[in-house]
Amino acid sequence: LRISQHEADTIQDLLDFVLNEAVALMESEIGYIYHYREEEQLFILNTWSKEVMNQCSVLEPQTIYELDKTGIWGEVVRQRKPIVVNDFQAPNPLKKGYPEGHVDLRKYMSVPVFRENQIVAVVGVANKQTDYTQTDVWQLSLLMDSVWKIVDRKRAEEAVRKSEAYIRSILDNLPIGVAVNSVDPTVTFSYMNDNFAKYYRTTKEAMAEPDAFWEAAYQDADFREVIKKRVREGVASGDPQRMRWEDVPITREGEE
Repeated sequence: LRISQHEADTIQDLLDFVLNEAVALMESEIGYIYHYREEEQLFILNTWSKEVMNQCSVLEPQTIYELDKTGIWGEVVRQRKPIVVNDFQAPNPLKKGYPEGHVDLRKYMSVPVFRENQIVAVVGVANKQTDYTQTDVWQLSLLMDSVWKIVDRKRAEEAVRKSEAYIRSILDNLPIGVAVNSVDPTVTFSYMNDNFAKYYRTTKEAMAEPDAFWEAAYQDADFREVIKKRVREGVASGDPQRMRWEDVPITREGEE
């Protein structure tokens, strides 16, 4: 619930918060989240827990790892299932060691995050006071599955924002006036470029007020009501409303 209600500007911010929650939930000391690219077989660090940074004295910690160069922590991908090691100091043929200055590991658990049968991330926690259990595996797996649904939604939202920004940049630089208004007869604009406001000899800020468009565009009150009626008809029917400029009476001095 805290994660779903957490306000994060970016996916990075969200996952930083998630990792702290996951470490606390698992009663662990440290943890990490890596994104994983199956096609390239690459782990890409998203975040380590703060305690890792406090304890780790490796001079140049890596942020990208190739799967075939990882030790036991890469087994979560190679075996495509959660990995639990409750005696990390015991000999294990899967371990490849770790660099001098690395955080001391005593107990360790890691789970994969799947999307459409592909591993998209792995989360690891370590150094719980008691053994990690199957219940821990289930809880962390369920948590991260729910989290990644939020991540997917945020990625979709970011893609929409980037697309909207791209379209807006095009509209901003068009040599003609363009405006988008809400679906109501007051014509309250959600967007307009500078050329649109300049055409009506006003500013975008002034045109943003309700009914400002009508007052700027049509000084004749009777004709203004005729046009508003056409807009209401268009809104009600959903059909485009077209009017030739030669049919529109001149309402401003010097207008052609």
